[in-house]
Amino acid sequence: MPLQAAAASGRQILQDKKTLRAQVRAYIKTLPEGYISASDAGIMANVLAADCFCRAATVFAYSSIGRECATGGIAAAALAMGKTVAMPRTRPGGEMDFASVEYGMHTAMYDIPEPVGSAPAIEPATGDIIIVP
Repeated sequence: MPLQAAAASGRQILQDKKTLRAQVRAYIKTLPEGYISASDAGIMANVLAADCFCRAATVFAYSSIGRECATGGIAAAALAMGKTVAMPRTRPGGEMDFASVEYGMHTAMYDIPEPVGSAPAIEPATGDIIIVP
């Protein structure tokens, strides 16, 4: 495939992904609040019952906002079980890393909660679990 055709194909894929994401967001907005709450509760129950979650020393998760699957209950349960909970944070220059929530949280870009800048970065290790949206 010539380079120009590959670049055009790549741009089309990015546009298709952008369009699909917009369609999914619009659909999610139409779902009843009761459905969202029940879905969140079911997902949390399944995560907390999963062997990989139970064995993990560290749980990497995201700070859910809006109608994203709620992660607060999962994080709270992990902390109550003595696990480390790490969430992403933005660094200078747009870089991202993970840090423990135990050092504190603050509201960052786009009003998304993230660990404070003074918390040391954490890397996933064998046996840890990563929860993604």
